[in-house]
Amino acid sequence: MRAIEIFWIFLKLGLTSFGGPVAHLAYFRQAFVENRNWFSEAQYAHLLTICQTIPGPASSQVGFAIGLLRGGWLGATLAFIGFTLPSVLLLLLFANSLSLLDSWVGQASLHGLAILTFIVVLQAVIGMSKQLLTVPLSWIIAVVMFCVVLLTSALLWQVMALMLCAIVSSGLLKKDTQENHSDAPMFSSFPHKFTLTTTWLAAGLFVGLFIVLIGNPFNFTQYLYAQAPAYYASGAMVFGGGHVVLPFLEQTTVAQGLVSQEVFLAGYGATQAVPGPMFSFAAYLGYMGELHQQLVNGGDTNVSNAVLAALLATLFVFLPGFLLVSAILPISQKLFAYAFVRRAFVGANAAVVGLLAATLYDPIFTHAIQSNHDVVIAGIGFIALSRFKAPVLVIVCLCIIVKVLFVSMSM
Repeated sequence: MRAIEIFWIFLKLGLTSFGGPVAHLAYFRQAFVENRNWFSEAQYAHLLTICQTIPGPASSQVGFAIGLLRGGWLGATLAFIGFTLPSVLLLLLFANSLSLLDSWVGQASLHGLAILTFIVVLQAVIGMSKQLLTVPLSWIIAVVMFCVVLLTSALLWQVMALMLCAIVSSGLLKKDTQENHSDAPMFSSFPHKFTLTTTWLAAGLFVGLFIVLIGNPFNFTQYLYAQAPAYYASGAMVFGGGHVVLPFLEQTTVAQGLVSQEVFLAGYGATQAVPGPMFSFAAYLGYMGELHQQLVNGGDTNVSNAVLAALLATLFVFLPGFLLVSAILPISQKLFAYAFVRRAFVGANAAVVGLLAATLYDPIFTHAIQSNHDVVIAGIGFIALSRFKAPVLVIVCLCIIVKVLFVSMSM
């Protein structure tokens, strides 16, 4: 019964949680701290600390951890399904509607979604800069990462640069910016307890899958899903939540010729407009990429295979983050008690800001902002979103309607 309750609660959240990862965390707090008293403020804050400082989608990881602590592995799985399913279905519906957007109205609408992407990512860069770039060294790291991403399109170099930033920060940052931690056990009273065995199993799966999928020593992916390594790597390397997965998925799909830049940005814009986690964007890309591959191979389009590809892409992009939560949760308080670990995360988070800023410029700005009209739409939308806290759905309608009006007046 508890597992069913977890599923229904997260399904409701998946249908109503608009506004991105930060808003999702606020919804979770209201649902599980205020309304149901499942967690104390300190316990919930501890979960946020864990999930915001490790790779993966922070809000989905918090939801997974809540399900794990309340209902074990079944509860965690149902929490993930309930929270993610609505956004996946809506994005697949959007993917099947792209053929209806070939007219000038449809093209203008797609461009409106691209402008929406620019607005949302710009707000994320500014917000993350205020929160994460708190010392001079963090600003230097962000600028260096910005330059690295613009100078190289190789995902490997970007990942190596991010890790190097974390190492440099751990060694050079003198003042510990995360001093508030407790040695008291946070979750000792909950029914589902996890020990070092859980840590070793989850960590072993994380590393093992990384070796099997990324290294591919047994040519394993030819028997499963060819894009699995790319999606798994994206989920495993993303610090900072949903927005930051954008450059990794862009390298995974657009750079490999699986989808066009227009299709990519249209899907990302649609992801902003639906409730639930932003990592669900992988379902849209898996679906569109599979259809493209079928056309390239000269066969008929098979929607069933495309749906399967979407589900596998979703699984592999979320899986590493969930394994990391499962591995770190049992030892989290002991791990974050070490100052050098907290300093390393300061550097990693700063590098994330630089990475996201580079992506904001190219490909988002270069593709979305092509005229003075686009500047006006982006400016109005940004003010409405950041100053007046307008719902994302309102910004979606604003970008699309105003762009269509501008295009109609220029015809």
